[in-house]
Amino acid sequence: MVLEVSQYLENYLWPNFDPEAASFEHVMSMILMINEKFRENVAAWICFHDREDLFKKFLQKVLRLKEGRELTIAEKTNYLVFMINAFQSLEDGVVNETVLSLAGLQSWHSLSYGRFQMELCLQPDLIKKWKRSSKKWAAEAMSKGEQFDPSSSPEANFVRGLIEEFVEVLDHGVFAEEVDDTAVSQLVDDSSVLYCERFMEFLIDMLNQLPTRRYLRPLVADIAVVAKCRLSVLYKHENGKLFAQLVDLLQFYEKFEIKDHDGTQLTDDEALQFHYVLWRFSYLPLRKYLRYFLLQDVSLANIGSVHKSSDLRRRLSALSLEDLRDVVCSKVSFVNADGAEVLDPRPPFRITLPKTLKGNANALSGNKISEVDPAENVDMVDVSPKEKLIVEAYTPPDPGPYPQDQPKQNSVKFTPTQVGAIISGIQPGLTMVVRPPGTGKTDTAVQILNVLYHNCPSQRTLIITHSNQALNDLFEKIMERDVPARYLLRLGQGEQELATDLDFSRQGRVNAMLVRRLELLSEVERLARSLQLPEDVGYTCETAGYFWLLHVYSRWELFLAACAGNKNNPSFVQDRFPFKEFFSDAPKPVFSGESFEKDMRAAKGCFTHLKTVFQELEECRAFELLKSTADRANYLMTKQAKIVAMTCTHAALKRRDFLKLGFKYDNLLMEESAQILEIETFIPMLLQRQEDGVSRLKRCILIGDHHQLPPVVKNMAFQKYSHMDQSLFTRFVRLGIPYIELNAQGRARPSLAKLYNWRYRDLGDLSIVKEAPIFHRANAGFSYDYQLINVPDYEGRGESTPSPWFYQNQGEAEYIVSVYIYMRLLGYPANKISILTTYNGQKLLVRDVINRRCVPYSFIGPPSKVTTVDKFQGQQNDFILLSLVRTRFVGHLRDVRRLVVAMSRARLDRAVEEVGNPYLVHDVEEMAHIVHDRMNEFYKAQGVYEQYQNHSPQIEDGNHMESDAVLGEDGEPEMKMQPQIEDGDHDMESDTVVSEDGESEKKMQPVVDGVVEESSKETVGMEVDYGFSSENAKA
Repeated sequence: MVLEVSQYLENYLWPNFDPEAASFEHVMSMILMINEKFRENVAAWICFHDREDLFKKFLQKVLRLKEGRELTIAEKTNYLVFMINAFQSLEDGVVNETVLSLAGLQSWHSLSYGRFQMELCLQPDLIKKWKRSSKKWAAEAMSKGEQFDPSSSPEANFVRGLIEEFVEVLDHGVFAEEVDDTAVSQLVDDSSVLYCERFMEFLIDMLNQLPTRRYLRPLVADIAVVAKCRLSVLYKHENGKLFAQLVDLLQFYEKFEIKDHDGTQLTDDEALQFHYVLWRFSYLPLRKYLRYFLLQDVSLANIGSVHKSSDLRRRLSALSLEDLRDVVCSKVSFVNADGAEVLDPRPPFRITLPKTLKGNANALSGNKISEVDPAENVDMVDVSPKEKLIVEAYTPPDPGPYPQDQPKQNSVKFTPTQVGAIISGIQPGLTMVVRPPGTGKTDTAVQILNVLYHNCPSQRTLIITHSNQALNDLFEKIMERDVPARYLLRLGQGEQELATDLDFSRQGRVNAMLVRRLELLSEVERLARSLQLPEDVGYTCETAGYFWLLHVYSRWELFLAACAGNKNNPSFVQDRFPFKEFFSDAPKPVFSGESFEKDMRAAKGCFTHLKTVFQELEECRAFELLKSTADRANYLMTKQAKIVAMTCTHAALKRRDFLKLGFKYDNLLMEESAQILEIETFIPMLLQRQEDGVSRLKRCILIGDHHQLPPVVKNMAFQKYSHMDQSLFTRFVRLGIPYIELNAQGRARPSLAKLYNWRYRDLGDLSIVKEAPIFHRANAGFSYDYQLINVPDYEGRGESTPSPWFYQNQGEAEYIVSVYIYMRLLGYPANKISILTTYNGQKLLVRDVINRRCVPYSFIGPPSKVTTVDKFQGQQNDFILLSLVRTRFVGHLRDVRRLVVAMSRARLDRAVEEVGNPYLVHDVEEMAHIVHDRMNEFYKAQGVYEQYQNHSPQIEDGNHMESDAVLGEDGEPEMKMQPQIEDGDHDMESDTVVSEDGESEKKMQPVVDGVVEESSKETVGMEVDYGFSSENAKA
């Protein structure tokens, strides 16, 4: 860890790497450093991108590292871990190009002859590809002046060599001597067991990714890795429990029901034939059953009854050894080249499969030759006449005369990238959007939902997020758009936290619909009175529907027919409109009488209002007929609501209920998808039953950021060996699925955005952060937008661990609360300040200090939040105080994803409390620029401070004049005198005013206990020791 933090790879190993002269130790050291970077969740391949050609030679050197050398078991393990990390980095173009060739078609040169022939017979399309590839490999070897020997290339033998090496270790390296199942644990070589577990992890990774699975699964089956592992002593040994679980997981992936070459799901019949070979017994001749009547039970039994080898062994035990050999071997005939039967066959063999197997080919559709050769159409010219592009002006119809009829306008200005994401989101299929911090992902998601609602009104959309906070933020913005509240539904416990007076729970929406029904029926009664009809037409929704057909719609049709012949009469509409009395209460006169067209547009708007009223009544009719509250709530969820929102946890808990109720939806939008477990991503896709074997789901929009923190998996076995902490979103990005990355942030000052925008591709700033006055104002009491503060050890003690992994730092907790009090005394609102830390222990300690020093005083109070960086992901605040806790090592912030989250939460200011020696992070590549940007300013401030100390006049009686030192035009310090107060009462010597929202307009200096809190002295300096104690911590 120390070597990795000191950039041993970037500063020494990689700059001095020579592919011709590099020693084994040099290459192995680079492997160890790369493995350490992966263990610390640090970007490992970035330093190699500037010299890609040399990096390819390094990988070739790694592949040939074992030639002529026997590695120790520890070296084999680290070598294997490197290969695991490499195959898990297929999203990196340089790594992909070199590493993926090891799992390509060329690896089939190491297959046994019989297995090779079988695979080609099962996949006839691969025969042409094999021939083309063989010619290509031969041409490449000839161009290099080498003799073409496919069996000697690293690509052909690498994986098989690793497997054979593993089998050798499994058979002879795990135990010190031959032992039985009851061997004591002392005889087990733990390093060999670890190697075997890592190798199982390697094979699992190879088989659970389609690019590597295609050609390596036959190789794993050819060597019978699973069978050999199950027959090994380690599989049943006490120390091999994890190994046994990984072997079972490998068998699961080897038998996974998928076509290797195109990734499509196997049908039920194909899956049955793929998993079991016992179906062949049903094709035995009838005379076999008559002769071996004991096998009749086997032939008639279902597959499940002979699923395990023990069940089959029990059923076949009734046969003698000769009969069993006759049954098994009668299906295989060994012959020589002349066709004569061979009694004592010797390999190699050539297998001739039956015709029924030859026709069963799972071909890769991408390898099929197109029926039309594009080369024949190269010289073709499009002679068709160009069509005219007609652009017609569009005047939107009048929505109605009342204010509530006016649609809500969108005030968000979208960037071109956001527009592209919106267009992609409304198209059928999968859409992936990578959203860096502050890039308007919520606005983009809401606009996708808004467009889908207005363009596909009959379709229903399901919204899924990881947290209630993110779901509420998204839901609140949807309410601000032109989507009626009656079509919105929020499920789950977080609904009470919505910032609205409306109740969007199921019961709340039912009550709202019943109240709305009464309001609409009263409107129908008023309409009937205006038409001089009985008011009982508004008794129920059903009677209102008849009233619409018989009296309202018929009058409208008669009115349209009369207007057709009186278009030249400007006042005709005003005089003959049948519902003029009903709309007499409109805020403005409906008709002006100036022109027929203008009045006719207003008349259609009035009719649109009436039509909407009766449509809503028709929707309320079901709630009138259903008497049970539960039935009404279920109808609302399954039929009425167009946009349903819930968390992924709620979807998993209620999936059975959704299926039982027949819940349906057409579109799925998943926010925070990079924080959702892979299995939790699939569950929302399966909340509805298929219709005629086809899913109703038309669109799936995944929005997330794989550069931020992944899902939390506390079980280390699941996290390390199953990679459960990898979300489906991250997997898709790694496998090269196209995605759209938003590229303009509007959250933070540009200076703060520089702390994390290096992690993203071309992440820039919106014009608002450059032009808005709030981003140009200085933060009162602070010299810089973000500051690194070196807090010395408190009473000689830095970080502490009262219990394992429970890190605390008392001195830093006291100091960060003092900074918070300082900000509150300057006038910063408490709800604009959040305190973050990287450890739960420090979070509890800071809360304890706040409860003692802030909560009892109403003019200070607690901050908005005191929480960890992980819990604060997806949230933001104007001012962030960050406590890093650790003084010996960097700690959790070494994970680049956590660093990105920590650096991207603030909008206006950030104070980074860096504990202990500032050089702790000075050499960490990802954090070095944060320190470097402040080093020169620190040295300048330190010089000014020293000059200030030397020139500051002292007064014997304790009342003294203290000054601010600033540099004059000639470079000499000028003294600005400030009177100090002796009695220690809080005072503010200031020439500034802080507004209520925390925005400063001038600069302030607090005076506490006769000491001036100088921002240039306390917040800029990184090595200034203030003799930190509890007394001046209370200042």
